[in-house]
Amino acid sequence: MAEQQKQAQEEKGSKKNCANCNKPVKRIAFYYRNGNFFCGKNCFKLYDKKMKEEKLKKLEEEKKKQEEEAKKKVEVEQVQAVAPEQANKEKSAGEQPA
Repeated sequence: MAEQQKQAQEEKGSKKNCANCNKPVKRIAFYYRNGNFFCGKNCFKLYDKKMKEEKLKKLEEEKKKQEEEAKKKVEVEQVQAVAPEQANKEKSAGEQPA
């Protein structure tokens, strides 16, 4: 039983599908690049183009997040800087009428 399961897993692992279009890749005509199997050069180029676009989108999103965080930090710092000044004004205003 255990031997049959191991053989079945090995057979499943030997069957490869194109990373781009998910077609089964024949052993005779396969195109292996960057750890993936492809139908041919065209599928590889399309897949590579998709991956580059996704990386660019992720980088842009990360930049936007960092910019937003920087803006929030600046706003918080401004509020914290203004708060002590207002407290000093209130103290001085409280001392004058007395």
